[in-house]
Amino acid sequence: MSVFLQEKLIQLVLEPLSHVVEKVPRYIRNIVFSLCILTIVLLEFARYSGLYSGRFLYQYAVVYLVFGVMILAVLVPGLKPVHFSLPITVCWLVISVFMALTGIFVEIDALAEAIVWIAILPVFYLVLSGSGFDRAVSPIICGILLSFLVFSVISIFFFPITKINYASFFLNRNRTGVYCATVFTCLTGYLFATHKCSLRTLLADILLGFTAATIYYTNCRAAIFATGLSFILSCLLQLYIYRKTWQTVLLRQVLPAVAAIILLMPTAIYIYQGGYQLKATIQAATSAPEPSSPSEEVIPPETVSPATPPSTVLDEMKDYNERRFTTTEPNLNYYTSGRVALWRIHLREVGLLGNSSEKVLYKEQSNEVESRSSHFTIIQYAYSFGAPAGIAFLILNILAGLASIRYAIERRELIYALWPFTIAIAYGGESVMEALISPVISSLTLLYFLSLSPLVIRFPAVSKSTLKH
Repeated sequence: MSVFLQEKLIQLVLEPLSHVVEKVPRYIRNIVFSLCILTIVLLEFARYSGLYSGRFLYQYAVVYLVFGVMILAVLVPGLKPVHFSLPITVCWLVISVFMALTGIFVEIDALAEAIVWIAILPVFYLVLSGSGFDRAVSPIICGILLSFLVFSVISIFFFPITKINYASFFLNRNRTGVYCATVFTCLTGYLFATHKCSLRTLLADILLGFTAATIYYTNCRAAIFATGLSFILSCLLQLYIYRKTWQTVLLRQVLPAVAAIILLMPTAIYIYQGGYQLKATIQAATSAPEPSSPSEEVIPPETVSPATPPSTVLDEMKDYNERRFTTTEPNLNYYTSGRVALWRIHLREVGLLGNSSEKVLYKEQSNEVESRSSHFTIIQYAYSFGAPAGIAFLILNILAGLASIRYAIERRELIYALWPFTIAIAYGGESVMEALISPVISSLTLLYFLSLSPLVIRFPAVSKSTLKH
């Protein structure tokens, strides 16, 4: 039945579109794909920063259009039906059904995510598998790095760093950490896919170190844990895959990256501080008072001091953290910055279907209003869409993680064979301590689901000559 539906989809929709899209040069399609990634990141920033305050439903409508453009950008003629992994397909189906039921009976915004799961992701998997997964990774990485360029310029000129707890572009250290983990993971995947030393790899190493420093400045322990775990395990797996030439991998890929991280960790802060001071100097020079007329009394100009950015978020966060640690005996809740209490609160509210985003929860023993986020993605899916969806999401992550290891080993000839594993580990580490609620507006989650495309499909036997580029 599934093969029949795929054949009809290809014959009636994708095949005609592929012949039209084929006439567009490949480099233009890659640019469009990268700009779509940038658009998703900017939409996330617009919502978090308050520039956009509409319903998720409206934002998803824009994202549907963006996803459609991304699918077209990697579309090629001659797509064939593929065989999806049965266990992962079952998990996907369970999540889709309970998202839809929650959207019907609890909150309509859940239907927006249900559409992504039911319609968009399967088509993405089909198209990426038919066109070659590696062809899509390069524009994904370019899009993320393009967005990071925008992120860095805005951060350098408008968000000075003087100490840890740097909120930055997304006005929240955890969101900034999640985003930078995306950038770090993309750079790691690129460096492990490149086996030759060049100026581009040198620049990628430097950018990796700068990204690692930014993650450190945010003091987001979830991002630090996720990127550290992903980098270390990816290095070990890469050394295992190329164990016959492990010295080359160590010298050309691992050690330069480690050196860049060590070098940039204490020095990247001056780039942020210098940029903000430059902006303050320009602002002072351009905002000088106009010369007064002779008949007017000349008032000595006041000393112009650099403008101080709003610190409300940082101050509130500082007070919030201080309240978390007011305990006489350190325990698991203490070491997780109060997250264990959040998990308990949300788990008590988990049912067959999900909860409304307007539901207010309170902290244990304090009556302190808690945010709607449980800071644990699996628990968040169970809370938002029901217990079966949360369990299916957990199983999906476990299966995908195991499949990514097998994929990296068996498909080592492919240039980005290690990339799904790197993404899966980073996402797994991040999701334990930080809620990535939506697979659309969270860039790391987006990359995670795109990286699943080579894993959810049962590939036929492929010769080594076919795998080589």
